[in-house]
Amino acid sequence: MPILLMSIQTPENRDILTELYEKYSRFMFRVAFSITNNESDAEDAVQDVFVKLMETPGYLYKLPPEEQKGFLLVCVKNRALDIVRARKLLCGEEWDEALVINKPAGRISGDDEITFLKEEMKKLPLQQQSVLILHYYFGFRFHEIGKLLGISMVAAQKAAHRAKKALRDVMRE
Repeated sequence: MPILLMSIQTPENRDILTELYEKYSRFMFRVAFSITNNESDAEDAVQDVFVKLMETPGYLYKLPPEEQKGFLLVCVKNRALDIVRARKLLCGEEWDEALVINKPAGRISGDDEITFLKEEMKKLPLQQQSVLILHYYFGFRFHEIGKLLGISMVAAQKAAHRAKKALRDVMRE
């Protein structure tokens, strides 16, 4: 990807995009891979996002640095979903976005405990689900989650605490 960045005309824009690539590309890859379950598709998703940023660089530069990670997360998630959707359509398979988005981060499949936990997590309030996913699945800090969800850092921490407590209680039963 850095070779592609060399084609940017303005040195300032090239430096900013190179810095963003070096800082967030691994994180973006993990997000894309968790959706696509395919290394080359995940790499394509990350590259596609940066190519698009090269075409219209102005918007990202205007964002405060603390919001850039969230913006890139949304971009790569949407691109990865597009890739999976296209793959499913080409193969003639049914497309269910909820199955792709709500799957566990690891390579665990078919484990009864994980399946049970996923079902119980769906019963939590949406804000608690979002906080858990953003924190444990995507690695966001609570102050970043607060900004993304429009709540305070303390509210994000409390939502995570309540969600974990609810899930712990269900697992004990």
